[in-house]
Amino acid sequence: MDIKSKKLKNKDKKEIINNVEQTEEENKRYISNEVYKDGANTVLGNKISIKRLSLLMIIFICVAYIISSIGGILNHPYLLKKDGFYLSEEFQYSINDIFRQIGAQTDYYKSEDYIKNGISNTDLNRAIDEDNRNIIQEQKDLINRLQSELDYNKKSSSNYEDKTSTSTTENFDEKLEVPQDVATLNDRLTREKEYLNELLSNQRERVKESLVSNKINGYNATKRKLERDYANMSYLAINEKENIVNTNVEVDQNDKEATFRAIKGLFIKYSEGGFLQVFMNGEDHTNKKLGEQIRSQFYSASNEFDFYNNLIYVSIPDNLQKTDVLSINYRNFLTSYKNVMIQLGILVAVIILLGLSYRSLRKTKISKLEEIYINKLDSIYLELRVGIVLIIYIISKSAGYNYNYRYYANGSVGYSYGLSMISILWSTGVCTIAVAAGYLVLKSIMRNKTMKSLKERSLVFKLYDSFNEAYKSSSNRKKAMTTFTILTGIEALGLFLICGVFSGDGLPIFVVTLMCVIFLNLITFLIINKRLAYLGTIVESTKNAINGNLNFDIPIRGRDSLSDLAYNINNMRAGLKKSIRNEMKSEQTKAELITNVSHDLKTPLTSIINYVDLLKKEEISPEVAKDYVEILDRKSQRLKVLIEDLFEVSKAASGTIELNIEKVDVNSLLRQSLAEMNDKIELTNLDFRCNIPSEKIYVLADGKRMWRIFENLISNIIKYSLGGTRVYVDVREENGKAEIQFKNISAYELNFDASELTERFKRGDESRHTEGSGLGLAIASSLTSLQGGTFDIEIDGDLFKVTVAFDITQ
Repeated sequence: MDIKSKKLKNKDKKEIINNVEQTEEENKRYISNEVYKDGANTVLGNKISIKRLSLLMIIFICVAYIISSIGGILNHPYLLKKDGFYLSEEFQYSINDIFRQIGAQTDYYKSEDYIKNGISNTDLNRAIDEDNRNIIQEQKDLINRLQSELDYNKKSSSNYEDKTSTSTTENFDEKLEVPQDVATLNDRLTREKEYLNELLSNQRERVKESLVSNKINGYNATKRKLERDYANMSYLAINEKENIVNTNVEVDQNDKEATFRAIKGLFIKYSEGGFLQVFMNGEDHTNKKLGEQIRSQFYSASNEFDFYNNLIYVSIPDNLQKTDVLSINYRNFLTSYKNVMIQLGILVAVIILLGLSYRSLRKTKISKLEEIYINKLDSIYLELRVGIVLIIYIISKSAGYNYNYRYYANGSVGYSYGLSMISILWSTGVCTIAVAAGYLVLKSIMRNKTMKSLKERSLVFKLYDSFNEAYKSSSNRKKAMTTFTILTGIEALGLFLICGVFSGDGLPIFVVTLMCVIFLNLITFLIINKRLAYLGTIVESTKNAINGNLNFDIPIRGRDSLSDLAYNINNMRAGLKKSIRNEMKSEQTKAELITNVSHDLKTPLTSIINYVDLLKKEEISPEVAKDYVEILDRKSQRLKVLIEDLFEVSKAASGTIELNIEKVDVNSLLRQSLAEMNDKIELTNLDFRCNIPSEKIYVLADGKRMWRIFENLISNIIKYSLGGTRVYVDVREENGKAEIQFKNISAYELNFDASELTERFKRGDESRHTEGSGLGLAIASSLTSLQGGTFDIEIDGDLFKVTVAFDITQ
């Protein structure tokens, strides 16, 4: 049977080993498969994330390009038409300049003959007044200059005399600057006066000649500008009032208008009385966009010159054969037109790419990078996110405008219209960043679909809740709103008076300033509300404390006096709760003390009374009486010890014990204590293992009280140690202290905190079957503290350890 059973056991062992090995192999294969799957999923996830980010980047660039292109085209819609040159800013600028030059030539200068013969007395007198002011200023400047030279010459003359009087043969050849004398300066002054008088003597003729010369030069400059810059233009300007005619073409005197109508292109007619007509290839465009723009430019020029009595014809042909501003601007316009057509083709391709990218994007999941940025945006208030979107829209629109304006706008001869790649990259880059930020903001807003989540992230609702929290009662809320309204009204009245609303320009300034003041008042009001709400929370917490409810904790907000107040109240609450706990514990300790004292004093006292009563009533033999007397003596001694211990622990706790501090050898005193209690130790079956060094260790203490500490600790070990166990008594030096350590195994379960053992009448034997008073450890702890030592108790299961430490002295 034994052999079979051994074989069966061996067989079972082999099967178990094989099963274990198979299980390990399966686990390895499973783990490797799972790792492969996890790795594959990670790689796949990374591929999906990269694909989505790439698609998003393509979409952002496409949207940015579309915004930039459409924005620029909308700002310059005339570039979509090949004949849109006449609606361009450049052409409108040229038309304005043409009207100004014609106005200056016909209304101001009129003609060269008119200038020579038509200088009015008013113009002449005005010029003479100006000339007089110039001559007077010249006289003042002359007098000041001569006075300065005179002062300088006086100083130089003094220096000259000093040098010549002290000169010697050694410095005889030195060149000295001889100052002009007063006579010379007077001669100069006389000559200057004669020159000024000569100017005044023929002033009228001189001023008239200068005035005529300047006007003729201005007239010729205007005529040359029209001939040079607008060589393709034909014009006729007639001033009926002065009978002045200015033109650059031969005109049929019988039908002046026919000459200009015969030119294919733009024809502008201004009739006497202020009526302007615009024709394009014979078609009336007066009330169309082209006519409105030309009329605007004409009236802008008429603010400087009076065209009311003039008749003006202007014609610009379609075929600009001569090289001038108009032909250069037209060629640049054609270049821009071609560029815009190319841009529209690219725009269509970009829109198709955008559609395909968006279709692919919908099949992918949101990436972790998107989640990170969206989560960060979620922490921003809703209104700020909306503001970001609006700012992004403005930036995008501005970038789109600048993008096209850089190569569409013109205003001077020779400006290149070439498509600027730098401007395209710049505007598209700015718009790409703006679109990406806008996408993340809109994505974060769309995530909060419920009204509750939107309210939680809304600054307005936060401020509203703060306002309600600060003013919970309706009366306070009404007072706050009334105060805010009155304050704003007073400020508005002050601004009304300061800005001068009654003057023409005061109202816009007043409105803008008032809006700023209301906004600043609102912000200030809400900040104050927030702090008042916090103050209300603190006040409410103090009310709870007054009513006895200490289960509150005021949140610390900010770094001001209110937060300091909240912090202090929290500390006061914690201290008060701790005081209440200590008071309750103290009351409980007093109750237990009274109970324990009553019990421990009552037990020997009852025995004494009973045995005394027996001695009185019974007729007993001397031997029995002797036993009773011994019992009475033992109980009396017990009662005496209890009373002495109670008095001593009371004195130790109150600090009224007189101490005789001296130099004490701890090792000798401990050996003496163990020797005196050796009889009691031998009555137990405890094995005392003492490790007391032979060298002396001195401390400053009361020898008598130290002996009492050791006696109490040894007595405690004898009473409460488990029989047959070892007791360890060790003395060692540690960090300048003498540590005396007692370790024993308790005979009772130590199911309480170690600190409770130093309480009065606390005993390890809670059933109180032993003769301990429960005061030994309390007395030892108090005596140790009074002498400047430390008394520590540690409990580890049934292991009980006491460590007494004193500073070592030499």
